[in-house]
Amino acid sequence: MINQPPESTLQPWRRLATEDVLRERWCTLRRERYTLASGRIVDPYYVIEDHDWCHVFAVRDDGRIGIVRQYRPAAEVFCLELPGGIIDPGEDPLTAARRELQEELGATATEWITLRTTYPNPARQTNRIHLFVARGVACDGTQSLDPNEEVDALFLTEAEIREAIASGEFTQGLHIASFYVALDHLKSHA
Repeated sequence: MINQPPESTLQPWRRLATEDVLRERWCTLRRERYTLASGRIVDPYYVIEDHDWCHVFAVRDDGRIGIVRQYRPAAEVFCLELPGGIIDPGEDPLTAARRELQEELGATATEWITLRTTYPNPARQTNRIHLFVARGVACDGTQSLDPNEEVDALFLTEAEIREAIASGEFTQGLHIASFYVALDHLKSHA
């Protein structure tokens, strides 16, 4: 474990005020006012409350890894990603991961490994990403997508995914991080 330097005087920011700018089904945007240990006031500071997400590193017995391709309107690009999505309020992360694997790849898995939880952007967002490895993946190809989803399902080799990352075809940073964390876990536990 990495310890903070002995000379560190870092302190958490202290929230002085908060107000909702937007509150709706998918996310909340808050305007906050903070004071730092130095006494400096940070105002405004915007925070996005979002649902937690899950990512699934899904591996078939032949070693191919499940990937989805979909359009991301904010950046106006098509992205290659691991299957995954929003964890519904009150839903267990593993239940959400199983659901997302079925919805996006039309697949199930015989073995599930909970790897870790990370933050996508703790400077601005409150949510977390729950990463799972699914092994023994069987795919019947029957997707059950949400009404606003259009997803291509692919199974690629590790080398193909690495090449897609290197060439800039696979550009979704959070999914690249999850890919390498899962790959490292599998290689260290082989």
